[in-house]
Amino acid sequence: MKLLYFPVTVSFSKQILMLCCSVLLPLTLCCQEAAASYTFVQSNLNHLYFSKDSSAFLTLYKKMDKLKEGNKERITVVHIGGSHVQGGTWSNTFISDLQHEFKTEGGGYFAFPYKIAKTNGQPYISSFTDGKWKRCRPVGKEFCLPLGMCALSVNTNDSANHFGMAITQRSVCRVFNQIKVYHNFNSSFEFNLDLKNGLITERTDVEKSGYTLFKMNELIDSASFHLVKKDTLQRDFILYGFSLENEVSPGFYLAGLGSNG
Repeated sequence: MKLLYFPVTVSFSKQILMLCCSVLLPLTLCCQEAAASYTFVQSNLNHLYFSKDSSAFLTLYKKMDKLKEGNKERITVVHIGGSHVQGGTWSNTFISDLQHEFKTEGGGYFAFPYKIAKTNGQPYISSFTDGKWKRCRPVGKEFCLPLGMCALSVNTNDSANHFGMAITQRSVCRVFNQIKVYHNFNSSFEFNLDLKNGLITERTDVEKSGYTLFKMNELIDSASFHLVKKDTLQRDFILYGFSLENEVSPGFYLAGLGSNG
């Protein structure tokens, strides 16, 4: 019985490398646990096979070694899938185990505001709003464009509302000091971070990459934004997701990109 035979025939970009880590590493760990219980499992056949040079894959292990040594490394894990990723149970268990194994609490999360879209979401992030939003999905009667990295988006034409995200107690990385808000750049709307308790921020609009970056002078566990419609020339402010990043402490950054079918 051969386990985990993966003929890899493509060059690894950074994104593909991290994706392979998110898929292959937990499978390897599961098989190793199974080998301890079932004597017929031939763990010596548990290998990854590369058709060409595998040195790019070693970059991951070098970064993990540096993380283990206490260096300020951030390793990105991308998990792409359907409802099992949107629910986030598997992804959260995997990333939490990695954080505990390496004794890290930094990194962060990419998260879609599933609660604003009135659907289930990942356990480590909660979203909130006091406005009216419409969700777009790539299936059924709710099909509409554009969509974000999670194959979802939410949009609003409200004259004003608040929206935001908060890290829950089920996460390992509990705080962040910068947040990227992925959105359309509609000149009829403007939004700003709600400042409280002397919080100082630096804002950078990166329209080419589709996000606005807010850097904070301290670590926080939630962020709220005030959205205002300035005129009626264009409809809809569209929100694609958030990237909550802890740049102070080392750790694993999880991008769980999933949508129910």
